[in-house]
Amino acid sequence: MNGQCNNEKCFAEKEFADTEINFIKIGLEKGYDFLELPECNLGICGAVSQNCYVINAKGNIFKCLNDIAKDECKIGDVLHPLDCENEKFVEIFTRYQYNASNGLHQWVKKVLYTCKRDHMNVSMIEGCKSGYTSDAQHTLSSMINVNNHHYICVVGYSKNKDGYNHCTVNDTITLGNYVGSHYKEVNLLQSGNEVTKSSVSDGEKNKVAIKIDQDINIVLPNDYNEKDIEYKQKVKTFTAPVKKDQNAGKLDVYYKENKLGSYTLSTVNNVAESESVIMFRKIKNILIPCVITVFICIVVLLIVRQFIIKRRRRRRRRR
Repeated sequence: MNGQCNNEKCFAEKEFADTEINFIKIGLEKGYDFLELPECNLGICGAVSQNCYVINAKGNIFKCLNDIAKDECKIGDVLHPLDCENEKFVEIFTRYQYNASNGLHQWVKKVLYTCKRDHMNVSMIEGCKSGYTSDAQHTLSSMINVNNHHYICVVGYSKNKDGYNHCTVNDTITLGNYVGSHYKEVNLLQSGNEVTKSSVSDGEKNKVAIKIDQDINIVLPNDYNEKDIEYKQKVKTFTAPVKKDQNAGKLDVYYKENKLGSYTLSTVNNVAESESVIMFRKIKNILIPCVITVFICIVVLLIVRQFIIKRRRRRRRRR
């Protein structure tokens, strides 16, 4: 199992898990009790400590000390929220087992495995890390999928009690269900919607329409008030000619003074130069060479005149 066996008859991880679950079910039906053996404490290694991370001098977050100089192995950084689109982050957070890049360190999460064995529906949780501290008690950091939206969920100070086992997982599922029933996705603007106009100088038109470049879909409370949504625009001004889809600035969206995101704006259409500007340019293109030519001719004539005057003076002196 675990991809470490050279015998082709060995189980893969999923096959072993399915077989073990069936074995336990049959045993329970026959009245057998199962005791889990104590596990060794491997907390000395950060890679096998499920609530341990390494932060380098740049603020990048890694799972293993051996990966600290490899930017491709980072799962996030301290200056920005963890990015669910970061491939490395998603890979680590959703895998049952993860090995460090040098293959010497690994961690294995058993939280979901034990919950599934107890017939809990944990399909909402795509990956998680458990931990324990004296202050926070039992904790669980997980990536959950609620209505096809990913959330980072962190629970702490969870406690088991009669009829309520796997406390951290149950707390996480409770929070996920709360989000699913009290929040919804709202389409505020669709890609291509005109949001404002911007001024254009030297153009056949003095305004150009500005559009949003992507759909703005936000997860908001079911009872949200549209008056609590605020749009702040930072729009550029233009000088003709203006091209269609030219970058025009950005739109910031706020909900109750909390910034939800920034979105790019672009121009809806082309704006050509005005006829007067075009005519002025043509005149300028004609006049400037003419003026330069006349100036050169005058300078040449003056030089020739001076030369002739000097020559006449010399002749007079000789006489």
